[in-house]
Amino acid sequence: MPGVELFHADFSGQAFGRHSHDAFAIGAIVQGVGGYQCRGQRYALPAGTLSLMSPDEAHAG
Repeated sequence: MPGVELFHADFSGQAFGRHSHDAFAIGAIVQGVGGYQCRGQRYALPAGTLSLMSPDEAHAG
């Protein structure tokens, strides 16, 4: 789908530095807990959570 990124990640020990996406990003957390930091706030995204990110929104996890 143009303008949308779909992704799958295993958050059981993997961290991602600060970055952004060129398109809307939709992620499904299927295992572990995704630690997510955006706009100065920290969030825990447990398995079964959907993550929705706007284009060019810097975040880390």
